[in-house]
Amino acid sequence: MGEGVPSGRDTGADRASIISGEWEPGRQIPPEEQLSALYEVSRPTIRQAVAVLRTEGLLDVQQGRGSIVRDRQAKAGVLMERAITRTGARYATGVDQWSRGGEPAAVHIRIDEASAELLEIAEGEAAYAVECPLIHQASGTRALHPMILPMERITGTPLAKNAAVSVAKAYAILATANGELEWRETVGARMPQPDDAPL
Repeated sequence: MGEGVPSGRDTGADRASIISGEWEPGRQIPPEEQLSALYEVSRPTIRQAVAVLRTEGLLDVQQGRGSIVRDRQAKAGVLMERAITRTGARYATGVDQWSRGGEPAAVHIRIDEASAELLEIAEGEAAYAVECPLIHQASGTRALHPMILPMERITGTPLAKNAAVSVAKAYAILATANGELEWRETVGARMPQPDDAPL
């Protein structure tokens, strides 16, 4: 993975430190230069990895203290409406009870075997993986709405230069470039482990 793009190893190591309790709630995480030395990556890479952990709700930013490990208290489940509607050229996703929890983030990836089968494209093709952070207005629950944009499908559109957009905006751009949209959606889940605490 190139410099400036957090790899799964970099983000996962920080995440594991939080989940395991090594970095307990309320603790300020080490400064960028210490994390850079610890994980042997550049400071921009650390900066982006920390940004991912913030959007996942594992870190809070406190004035004068920097990034603080968030208290992972159990929260009641909330429903996210998955409907997508179109009015003229405008697309909207069914997240009325949700608001943006930060800016969408996009990273370059290569399509893995499972995604290649679902997207009906060749394994190893270039793509953007986009994560759109959301916050449930009533409960404060955080979620990530992910999407994969294969380069072969977005070449010639504004998404090829800037894929870090909301899902609704991506649909609108693709509809303008290619006409009527058709899509299938998949939802994945896993059983929580005994030591998993809901965010």
